[in-house]
Amino acid sequence: MVNNHPEKDGGDRADEKTAETKKQRNEETRGGKQIKVGTAINIRKGPGTDKPIVSRVEKDETVTVLKKINDEWSSVRTSDGKTGYAASQYLVAAPSEKDEEPAKASGKEITLGTSINVRKGPGTDKAIVARLLKDATVTVLKKINDEWSSVRTSDGVEGYAASQYLEPAANNAPPAKEEGKKIQLTTALNIRKGPGTDKPMATRVENGATLTVLKKINDEWSSVRTSDGVEGYAATKYLEPAAEKPVAAVVPDRPAKEKEEQARVNVETTINIRKGPGTDQPVVGSAQKDEIVTVTRHVNKEWAAVRTNGGVEGFMATQFLGSLDAAAAPAAVAVTKKTEQPKRPVEQEKVSSAPVVDVAANSDQSGFFKAAYAGGTAAKDQSVHAGIFKTDKGWADGKYYALVDGVPAGTIVKLSNPGNKAIVYAKVLGDVKSLKEKSNLNARISEAAATALRINDANFDLVVTH
Repeated sequence: MVNNHPEKDGGDRADEKTAETKKQRNEETRGGKQIKVGTAINIRKGPGTDKPIVSRVEKDETVTVLKKINDEWSSVRTSDGKTGYAASQYLVAAPSEKDEEPAKASGKEITLGTSINVRKGPGTDKAIVARLLKDATVTVLKKINDEWSSVRTSDGVEGYAASQYLEPAANNAPPAKEEGKKIQLTTALNIRKGPGTDKPMATRVENGATLTVLKKINDEWSSVRTSDGVEGYAATKYLEPAAEKPVAAVVPDRPAKEKEEQARVNVETTINIRKGPGTDQPVVGSAQKDEIVTVTRHVNKEWAAVRTNGGVEGFMATQFLGSLDAAAAPAAVAVTKKTEQPKRPVEQEKVSSAPVVDVAANSDQSGFFKAAYAGGTAAKDQSVHAGIFKTDKGWADGKYYALVDGVPAGTIVKLSNPGNKAIVYAKVLGDVKSLKEKSNLNARISEAAATALRINDANFDLVVTH
């Protein structure tokens, strides 16, 4: 057949090619491949299950895959124009999709055989975001390693839980050493935030209390949980069941055979309490003349571990620790109950011009800057949530410093501990905002000021008056 209109035929083919090119260009403009998802998925603000959810795409809805970020996450756009990140494994156009959310697709839904903590990260030092009781339902999203798995609670909270407890209730009967061995203590015990006597105290449990031993860290320390859910570390040697451990009035973190003693401080003015047994150790506090302190342990002939009534713990020279009836004696009688006096390499740390300040011992001596405090009826109180910054200032001269939002640098302020009414005076060096740190703190005080206020926590509440 003769084509009488060759120009028209060629023009139609050109038009079809142009339309095809335009269609392809539009696909590219839209930015990626459009798929109909086979399961409901979360669209998150960033590539990770810890990122906030910005949208949710239901099963059979359309989503555009913009770019594959890595093996686990892809950048996507929903049909209503919202962009975010979704798990790559669920971005396959098929009715047999796996899903990040539903139990069958995103993981195994189980009924717990024991109570567990769900944490913000894979580790016992991470914050607890939820606590699930026995027989609660949880979805196991992904096994992170041999110890931890990513999970989601029935009310949508995502976090991490110990893998050993994520077995269905019918099969979840771990031996006592895995779940944790419950014991009844035969002594009062300090629970610390880390495995060491230099770590802050998380809490203290009394003689007769029940404690769960989670894991033995080493010969000296074990991970434990109290009956009210506080987790931390305790000295392993005190973690024997009551039936197996002879009853003894011992104090944790020191030998069981040594008991506490009380002694009177025999100095002319003030003596330093140090972080370690030596004059080269940092000063952590002080004790006043005739103050009664508790001797918790004798290190050697020259040094002893002590605790003041205000809770300051450290080390003092034994030659200045006398018996309780030695207030009028001209020389100290060492509580080691030995007649010989040690040689005197140990300093009697007198401060004549600027007494060492210990608010725990003497609330009238509240620091070097007290005299410069303007106060008065116009002063106002400001409640703040505060933390600590480290500095070598203030231990010997009582010069305390602070960073406080909303208070000009150079201002002398009064800092009050609402928990025990202790007061010190400090000089403001600036504000917390200028540090550009991500926290909920609006004040920081020097370490010496915190010790004087008898504060043992990393974060705490204060009242600032200025």
